[in-house]
Amino acid sequence: GQGWVFTTGLLRESLLAAVGASAALQLACARALGADLRRADRVAQHRLAGGDAQGAFVLALAAARQDAASSRIGALGARLRLIEGCLAQGAQPTLAERAALLTARGVFVRFGEGRTEAGMALFEEATPLAEAAGDYALQAELLRRRGGVRFTLGHADGETCLFESLALAEAHGLIDHQIEALRDLSTLVRHRGAKADAEQIIRRAIALAEAHDRPEQLPRARVALGMILMDTGRAAEARTILEGCLKDYADGSSRLHRATFHNSLAAAMHELGEYEGAQEHYWRAYTLFDEVGSELSALPRYNVADIYVKEGRFEEARALMDEAVAVLKERPSALMSAYVLSMLMFLDAKQDRLELFTPHLQALGEALEATGLADRVIRIKLGEA
Repeated sequence: GQGWVFTTGLLRESLLAAVGASAALQLACARALGADLRRADRVAQHRLAGGDAQGAFVLALAAARQDAASSRIGALGARLRLIEGCLAQGAQPTLAERAALLTARGVFVRFGEGRTEAGMALFEEATPLAEAAGDYALQAELLRRRGGVRFTLGHADGETCLFESLALAEAHGLIDHQIEALRDLSTLVRHRGAKADAEQIIRRAIALAEAHDRPEQLPRARVALGMILMDTGRAAEARTILEGCLKDYADGSSRLHRATFHNSLAAAMHELGEYEGAQEHYWRAYTLFDEVGSELSALPRYNVADIYVKEGRFEEARALMDEAVAVLKERPSALMSAYVLSMLMFLDAKQDRLELFTPHLQALGEALEATGLADRVIRIKLGEA
C-alpha cells in the first residue's frame, strides 16, 4: 500500500522491457493499477498496449468527462489525444459515448482553443445523440453549455437553454446539474440587472450543495454570490466569502476557476479602495486567463485599467483596452466587449477623442440591445462617459 521505490535503475529498465514486449503483462499492469480515474492515462496506455483499445477508450473518456466538468483544460487535451489513439486502434463508441466525446471536444475547443462558435457547433451536434441515447445528465449539461455560449456571443435567448437544463435536471433528480444550471442562470440574470433575483437563485444553488453534500460545488457558487453582494453594496461581506473560496479551494481547482477566484476577490478589494492588493489579484487572474486562452482575460485588463484611470494614467489604461480588443477579435464575447467598449468610451471622453466616441457608443448600444445587458459596472462607466 506504500508504492514502490527502485533502488537500482537496472531492475526498473528490465521490468519495463519485459512489460513492453508482452501484451499479457501490459494488461496485468492495468489490472494492478485498477480503475482509479487519477491514474486513467497510465491504465489506458497499458490497456492500449495490451490490445484492449475498447477498455482504454472507456476509461479515458470517463476521465475526459471529469476534466471537462472541472475545466481542467490541459488535462482534457491530453485525454482527448489518448482517446484518438484508442479510436485509431479500433475502439467502438456507443451512441451515448459518441455524445459524451463530442461534448468533451466542445469544451476543449471552447475553452482550450478559444473557438466559441466551433465549441457551440459540437454541443449542438452532440445534443440529438444524447437525446437518442436517453442520457439525461448529458442532455442537461449540453443545454447549460449551449445557454452559456449563446449569452457569451450576444444571443438574447441564453437563459431559455438554462431554464430547460434546470427543468430536466429537476425532473430526473440530477443534483449537480441543478446546482450548475442555477449558478449559470444567476450569473446571466445578474448581468441583466436583476440583482435580487440573481441572489435568490444562487442562494438556492448553495442550499442544494450543502443539503446534498456537494462541497466541490460550493466555491464557484460562492464566488457568484460574492459578485452579487458587491453589486448591492456589500463589498466587505463579499470579500470575506471570496477570501474563503481562495484559501480553501483555489489550489485544487483548475486555472480557469482560480482566475475567477482571483478576479472576484480583486473586485471586492477594488470596491473597498484597496487598490494595491486588488491589482496584485487582478494580475494573477490576467495571467491565468491568458494561459487557458479565455476571452475572460479582457475582464482583469478592464479592472486594472479602471485603477489606472483613478490614478490619471489614461494612456496605460488605453493600452490595456487595446490588448483586450485584440483578445476579443480572436475570442468573441458580447459581454466582455461591452465592458471594454464602456471603458473606451470613458477614455474617449476624458481625453477629448470624440471622433472615437460615437463609433464606440454605437457598438456598445448594439451589444446592450442584443443581450439585454444591464450590468452595473458597464452602466456606471457609461454614465461617467
